Amino acid sequence: MRLSLALLALLLPATALADPKDDARRHFGAGLEAAQRGEYEIALQRFLAAQNAYPHPATLYNIARAYADMEDLENALAYYRLYQDAAPDKAGDVDPVIQVLEARIGQTQSIPTGPTAPTTGGGRTVVVGGATEEELARLESIAAELQALTEALQTRTAEERAIAEAGGPTGPEGTGPDGTDPDRPPDGTDPDGPPDGTNPDGPDGTEVPELPDAGFLADAYEKLVVTASRVGQAPLDSPSTITVLTDEDLRLSGATTLPDVLRRVVGVDVMSLSSGQADVSIRGFNRELANKVLILVDGRSTYLDFLGATLWASIPISIDEIDRIEVIRGPGSAVYGANAVTGVINIITRTPGAEPRTVFRGSGGTSGYGKGSITTSQRAGRTSVRLGAAYDQMGRWAKSARIQDQPEPEQSALESPLVDDENIGRRVLKADARIDRSIGDDSYVSLSGGLARVDTMEFFNIGALGDYVIDDLQHHYARTDIGWNVLHFRAFWNHDQAFTGPYAAQKGSRDLNARFQSDTVDVELEAPLSFSTGPLDHVLNVGLGYRRLDTRFSYLDGGFEQPYVQNHFRGFLNEELTWNALKVVGSLRVDKHPLLKLQQTISPRAAVIYRLFDQTSVRATAGSAFRQPNNIESYMDFNLPASADGAYIRDFGSTSLAPEQITTVELGVHDESTYFHAADVVVYYNRVTNLIFLDDVTPGIEPYDPVSNGYQAGTTGWINQDEIYSGYGIEGEVELYPTDGLDVFANAAVSTIVEALPDQDSVRDGSSSLFKLNVGAAYRTPWRIDLSAQAHFVSAQTWRLREFDARGNLVLTEAPIPARTILNARVAGRPLADDSLELALGVWNAIPLGGYESRFQEHPKGHPIGAIAFGEVSYAF
Repeated sequence: MRLSLALLALLLPATALADPKDDARRHFGAGLEAAQRGEYEIALQRFLAAQNAYPHPATLYNIARAYADMEDLENALAYYRLYQDAAPDKAGDVDPVIQVLEARIGQTQSIPTGPTAPTTGGGRTVVVGGATEEELARLESIAAELQALTEALQTRTAEERAIAEAGGPTGPEGTGPDGTDPDRPPDGTDPDGPPDGTNPDGPDGTEVPELPDAGFLADAYEKLVVTASRVGQAPLDSPSTITVLTDEDLRLSGATTLPDVLRRVVGVDVMSLSSGQADVSIRGFNRELANKVLILVDGRSTYLDFLGATLWASIPISIDEIDRIEVIRGPGSAVYGANAVTGVINIITRTPGAEPRTVFRGSGGTSGYGKGSITTSQRAGRTSVRLGAAYDQMGRWAKSARIQDQPEPEQSALESPLVDDENIGRRVLKADARIDRSIGDDSYVSLSGGLARVDTMEFFNIGALGDYVIDDLQHHYARTDIGWNVLHFRAFWNHDQAFTGPYAAQKGSRDLNARFQSDTVDVELEAPLSFSTGPLDHVLNVGLGYRRLDTRFSYLDGGFEQPYVQNHFRGFLNEELTWNALKVVGSLRVDKHPLLKLQQTISPRAAVIYRLFDQTSVRATAGSAFRQPNNIESYMDFNLPASADGAYIRDFGSTSLAPEQITTVELGVHDESTYFHAADVVVYYNRVTNLIFLDDVTPGIEPYDPVSNGYQAGTTGWINQDEIYSGYGIEGEVELYPTDGLDVFANAAVSTIVEALPDQDSVRDGSSSLFKLNVGAAYRTPWRIDLSAQAHFVSAQTWRLREFDARGNLVLTEAPIPARTILNARVAGRPLADDSLELALGVWNAIPLGGYESRFQEHPKGHPIGAIAFGEVSYAF
């Protein structure tokens, strides 16, 4: 009977949540609850289902323990040995249990673990251990019994869930809260048996030891985040508001780029002015070449310090290399320094060899969309490797000046010397590699590197510069991580070089094409230390770092031949103190910048987190952050075009600019009190000062300059604004896992930003939407079909554009943007039994499929956004 139940759990159609980890977590929790009630058969089925959805060593241990409690000693022994194989560092912990099992079975030699079941659920193998030949021979004769048990188990599971939701009993009468006998001594001996803990009723009349009474393991499928404090912690203990997107969220989203995936995160603003580059901000303050969110890949900055932005197309990883994306909403300078003003987005890649496999993926669709990638991850002993390569292209949403609609004479008057194909908005070839080597029990070395070759990337430049293109961008990076005991050394090098200029310009106009080259070298040493002082537990992370920036850019004073070198130094600490249900976090970082005063770079953060219940926490956080002036704002000497023909405004940088500053206070509640949901609510206040903008023009007509091909109509420069910006908002999000195969999410944000000069009335900043809403669902059916759909709504905006008029004066022009909705959908099928092949159809931004008239803009200067209907095929082995 027990064998039938075990096989039934494996023979039922395999279903999983849109994220199998959530499915496994829910089954694991239900198994623990059943074990506490002493219902070990139900506990066994739940643990087997968890292992089927997503394997974990702790689940193998609990399966073994459930078999032992059911007196199925052969299966218990088999699964304890599987646990030892899966967790070799803890193998010795169960050696005493295995010895007792061997003695009670009456043999000392190894027990066969039995055959393996067919792989299910993404190629994962589920092991059925300990079945005897006689039991296997009976399988055909009990097929009818299995069918009847299917219905009985489904009814029983529903009853169990109802009891759990109603706060059912903690265990049978006479047992402790974990389903064990409270009168049994800690050493596992029977108080009513012999004092030496033996059993006089062994099979041959000899005394056989009792099994040690160890409990079930409760720590499995834990949700851990690392970005908030640079050490692993549960979201319930995070000092910052955080959202995690898993690899399954990415795969099922129907999005075609990483920024489009981020649209579903509450509080995140994604704005596509072109198909080549998206601008991403958090809690407002979005703009062309957005500069207030720090983008990381495994903790390595992708931020181009000289430009003040991240070029998403140049990130040399594919979706199959990503494990998860952690999004921190709120200041991050106390941990990561400059430019983590309104948040941090950390793209965390898969650990090499963690899931050995090779994946081919290809997709193509409308609007010139095409993508292909191959990734492989393998392990050999202590060495693991991951390799990846990808190609990505996207057509343009629209053409500059609607060239295709212009009469022939006007077409011939336009040129784009940096563009080979005017139909392409983005074309990228990229590759990367990583090799890890563990040394001993507590040391490791990791080496990684990558490159991206961007033939074309269309973007919109700041101010009056408009539609630009990057051509022949070559991005390279190299990185090393070395861990020894508690010390972690990290170093990386980023190199970028390219040509840039207007996508199209009038023939004979002033040449605005330019060249840039940037090299960043960064080294850091940190040491996370854990210790206790009396009842207080501490996690102290301290570190020192250095960064060298070397930049050449034609738009800077002295042109491309003039290098600008900056040396930066930093020190930081993060202290996490825990006392019972109370946790206090204090963080402080100081950066030494060659152009800033030391007191301008001090970034503190303080947080208090209290566990109201075991899986519910409240937090209060306050902190500040800064954005350092980039090289353009500090060293620029460039002629900005004015609307009058032949006129330009000379723009000077300033080395005396103060950094932009933000101070944030927020209160939040995070709840994971059931295995069926996770929820978070936060209210916040932001105060932003010293925003850097172009100053008004000082008029002054200069004689015609043949080099600049125009007349200088005045001068301007970069200044810190006197205006103070105050932002208020509330954000709420919930994820539901109501049943196997179904994942539902919804989140909403209401926010407003007001701008005011001291002692003057305030005015609302209309460029940030008042209301944003995301809803979506994914269903992974029992028939190897995945269905997913998402909707992203953003309320209307009114932008105040800063432009130069015909006289060269800086003016503000209001430009409204209507409310908009982006709909995504995806359907995928896995026709092979091992799920190695997947075929999918999807659509991103479905509404504009109706035609050009249904397109919308996300910025007044941007292109009308189109739709992408695509097909995709992937194969994993």
